[in-house]
Amino acid sequence: MDCMFDKRKVQLGNIEVIPTPGHTNGSVCFLVSSPHGRTYLFTGDTVFLNNGGWDTFVMERAGGTKSDLKDSLVLLRDLEPGVVISSASLGVVPFREVSADEWRSDMDSVLRAL
Repeated sequence: MDCMFDKRKVQLGNIEVIPTPGHTNGSVCFLVSSPHGRTYLFTGDTVFLNNGGWDTFVMERAGGTKSDLKDSLVLLRDLEPGVVISSASLGVVPFREVSADEWRSDMDSVLRAL
C-alpha cells in the first residue's frame, strides 16, 4: 500500500514530513530535528548533489511539473538544515553540511537553473 503525504506534518515527535511535488508527483522530504541539536534534511531525489553542486529536474512521466518543483524549491529554501542528505546524488558524497545562508544561496542557484 502506498502512503501519500499531501500536507506538512510532524511524525514521531521530531520528523517533519514535507510534501515537495514537482520532481515527481508525491515527492516528499523529511526534516529531522536530532536530540543532539543538529537538523537533517533528507531530500530523496527532489534535490541532489551532482558532483558537488545541488541539482534537480522534472520527471513529467511521473507526474512532475516545473511550476510545482519551483514551489517546492522555494519551500525548501526557507528551511534551515545543518546537514542535507540525498538518496540520488551523483559523485562520492551524498550529503553536505550547510549554513542557513549557504542553503538559501544554493537553492537560489537551483531555482535559476530550472
